[in-house]
Amino acid sequence: MKLLKVISAEVGRKDKNQRPYTYLRVETIGTTNLFIDGEMREVFTPKKQTGFTAYPVSYLPDGSPQFGHDLKKGEYASGDIVTRRVVPYMIGEREVCTASIPVFGDTEDVLGFEIEIERAFKRFGYTLLTPKIERILNCAPEYTTEIPEGCLKD
Repeated sequence: MKLLKVISAEVGRKDKNQRPYTYLRVETIGTTNLFIDGEMREVFTPKKQTGFTAYPVSYLPDGSPQFGHDLKKGEYASGDIVTRRVVPYMIGEREVCTASIPVFGDTEDVLGFEIEIERAFKRFGYTLLTPKIERILNCAPEYTTEIPEGCLKD
């Protein structure tokens, strides 16, 4: 399972509507342990970082808190920073066609985590160019019975 480490948490920020939120920065862990040649070895990987906001009272009708709003610096959460190709958007004068966001969940559950990836990109306001879940289902139709109807809707 992959983990994200909280490297900063700024509690009490306010959005344009004066609603409080927490701005968090997370990073991937730079090492992992793998069995190589019959031995457990530490493998080094590049770290990735990203930031996101989490509301203690969301804008959803039920006002449910968003995951991460109460995380503190130094704590860990299961998930990964995922980069995907998205419908192009502008940052200033520059057109960008990829986005990197934190996605929380069990990274070892391939299908379940892919569903979380697609939900997260949608929540962050991005449209994936080719949702991977479609490719998984086209290549492995046996998974179709495991996906509840409407599971990709938010």
